[in-house]
Amino acid sequence: MKILSLLLPALLLMGCATSKHRWAQDLTEEVPQEKVLDIPFLAQEKNMCGPVVLKMATNFSAPEYTLSDLKEMTFREEVQGTFQSDILSAARRMGLTPYRVPSSSAMWSQIRDGRPVIVFQNLGVSWLPAWHFSLLVGYDSVKDKVYLHTGTEALQSIGIKRFQKTWERGGSWSYVVTAPADIPANASFEEALQNAMLLEKIDQQKPAAEVYQQMIVKFPTRFEPHLGLAQIYYAQGNKKAALKESETALTKSPGHIALLFNLSILYFENGALEKARELKRETLAHASPEERAAYENRFTF
Repeated sequence: MKILSLLLPALLLMGCATSKHRWAQDLTEEVPQEKVLDIPFLAQEKNMCGPVVLKMATNFSAPEYTLSDLKEMTFREEVQGTFQSDILSAARRMGLTPYRVPSSSAMWSQIRDGRPVIVFQNLGVSWLPAWHFSLLVGYDSVKDKVYLHTGTEALQSIGIKRFQKTWERGGSWSYVVTAPADIPANASFEEALQNAMLLEKIDQQKPAAEVYQQMIVKFPTRFEPHLGLAQIYYAQGNKKAALKESETALTKSPGHIALLFNLSILYFENGALEKARELKRETLAHASPEERAAYENRFTF
């Protein structure tokens, strides 16, 4: 019943654009005016900013992973460093979920909600870059400053304009890493869905299911989270649970041909032959001539 990738909408590519002139204004509008998270600091060894920052960011959500584990996941000997994609893939291998933080206001919002933000900076210049991962742990809107765990310095205080420039020179890349059931308020449906699907792809079934379950709460009109849960349950051999989620998915998208087909197969495998045949007829009735031929060849009853 591997149809999830056929049904889910195309995932959006996250842009990096942000309004430059709003940084200071966004910060001065923050309430509270100062917020600094209590995140334990780890000093960085040479070229190890990636794994160290990921460890600090996930120390509460995945404490079982040691710094050595994260070095193994993210550090590339051939370049003596860590790529941005390594941070995201490692987070998912840990059973966690990364979410893009696309703007200054989103950064302050995440800090206010208790989530540190992994930021990628260019501490050099465009023609001689010095790439670096830091952890944004706080801000002070009165002093126009932010606080970073970075390099060998805890709570480094840096002016907002300087921070903005280093972040933008780094490609405006920043993420939070959350437990799977913790979907940030400003996260999009597409990004949550992408996380669930990628977790499922690397056989992180339990956290994938937790994302889908939370998506049902956050996006109650969408059928896709139910379909994702159905696929997980089906892979686990729990066909009754898969059937229940597929039925719910169809109530949220009546007449969806692939859902009808999927449900007919599940009814058949659960021994409800008459119901399976009814859904088969409905599937074929909704199908275009081209689709009808394809679906007829896939039915075995």
